Amino acid sequence: AYGDQDLRVETVTVRHPDGTEESARTARGWRGRQVDLPQLQVGDVIDLEWRVDDQRTTFFGKYFGLNHSMTPDRLVPTRESQLVLLVPEELPLKYHTLRMANSEAEVMETENFGTSHSWTALDLSPERLESLMPPSEETVARVQASSYATWDDFGAWWWNLIDSGITVSPEMKVKVAELIEGKTTLREKVSAIYGFVANDIRYNAWEFGVHGYQPYTAPVIFSRQFGDCKDKGILIRAMLSEIGVEAYPVLILRTADGRHGGRRFEEDLELAMVNHFNHCIAYIPAQQGLPAMFVDGTARLHPIDVLPYDDRGAQVLIVKPDGIERVRIPFSDAADNTMAQQFSVDYDASGAADIEMVMQPTGRFDPRLRSAFAGGDQERKETVERILTSLFGPLEGDPTYDIPDVEQLEQDLVLLFGGRASNLGRSVENGLEVPFMLDRQGLLQSLASEATRSTDLLMDSPIVRDITYEIALPDGWTLDVPSTAIHGSTDDASYRWEIESLDDGSYRVHERFELLTHRIPVDRYQDFRELCRLVDSTQDRFFDATAPTPVEVAEEDQQ
Repeated sequence: AYGDQDLRVETVTVRHPDGTEESARTARGWRGRQVDLPQLQVGDVIDLEWRVDDQRTTFFGKYFGLNHSMTPDRLVPTRESQLVLLVPEELPLKYHTLRMANSEAEVMETENFGTSHSWTALDLSPERLESLMPPSEETVARVQASSYATWDDFGAWWWNLIDSGITVSPEMKVKVAELIEGKTTLREKVSAIYGFVANDIRYNAWEFGVHGYQPYTAPVIFSRQFGDCKDKGILIRAMLSEIGVEAYPVLILRTADGRHGGRRFEEDLELAMVNHFNHCIAYIPAQQGLPAMFVDGTARLHPIDVLPYDDRGAQVLIVKPDGIERVRIPFSDAADNTMAQQFSVDYDASGAADIEMVMQPTGRFDPRLRSAFAGGDQERKETVERILTSLFGPLEGDPTYDIPDVEQLEQDLVLLFGGRASNLGRSVENGLEVPFMLDRQGLLQSLASEATRSTDLLMDSPIVRDITYEIALPDGWTLDVPSTAIHGSTDDASYRWEIESLDDGSYRVHERFELLTHRIPVDRYQDFRELCRLVDSTQDRFFDATAPTPVEVAEEDQQ
């Protein structure tokens, strides 16, 4: 950490293929993290040597934690990489290595500084860059070290850090009574308290210093009306205690951090380290008829049963007064993350169409749309226009919309939109071309762009898209429809598209796509890619809508 460690870049040498060498300037301190290299050529080898020394005891006491990658960049080859730890006798460490098969380890006693532990990895091959590949935590050679012998030791340290701050002030008691007034079930009361912490206590991260790890006391957090994830976690515990409900803080790695893209990789928590976590949520165990649940106090506009998608699948540490519990938060089922949409489209002979649209999101889609429509009326109108034009192209006039109070988290979210698209159907000889589907996914580009893969395809969560599309044409027009449904399935996903003719002369299309997992193994990728191709090719098709001939019109007039 800044101010607690000293970084020294010892040497930087570039070795050219012809045997010549060039050196780069080195620096001391954290400015030394950047090195200006001489002009590089194909085949050059860059040799860097640096050391980091702890300068003083930190907030963590005599804690040491290291999660070291043996390659500076997994996309370039590494000829040789060596890590040396000089460990004093008073700081015994635990070690854990990952993917270090082609390596050597050595332990030596030093004359003046305890024990030297070294690891040398040779000829580390570069990885091929692939879209949505697992992060380097899963793929590169690593050495980890920690001064915590067990997770119980770590949990005891952190509980002692936060325990004294979990108290309830008189003002908090008054607020709890206000929140639960008129609530008849325990779930309603818990939901009201959770909603207050998540939505009314402003989130403010503490990145540095003691409060990067130690929360403020619950009364201070409540009085300030802001706090970070740990503050919110202990505030949930404190306020729920007023209604006799137990809750515990939970340490977790949140993957929506700008680097992992919200995708949950396979975490290795073999070694007890602070470095494994960057976020804190809360766990409410099953009690008094309540089901067990994880809740995230930073998740604004999330109903209590909707955990942020990037918390799902995490290996977490539930910290309790009598010890810790390591568990994995389950992924949600695909059906729990459903985007249901209904379109009613009334085409006229020019290709323009009057449209009514209904959106009913659940799971991960619910808070996204609540946030999108949390602003004022003008902002809502602009959001509706963006949605409609992205689906239907240019609009004639202003859209209509009916949007409920998005902060009523106990109510299902149902959004109603309407508008007139100027050219949704394409004019052709004798009629129109009408799209098979309105909300196209582009799966080959977004998920399955690689022709082949050497790594698993890692996505964020299982989902379902369920769309009903009703088509009305001018009187006497007909639609040339497929005689059979279009469908396909793999171990990881399924798709079905079908159409039926209705008694009133209109047509109803139903499409359902289910992504059943967040991760596609390499050996199943080709099957998944072919299914994506089927989905894209279906959604890119058009119906032929045919106008009646003048003879047909005359016969109808005579009748």
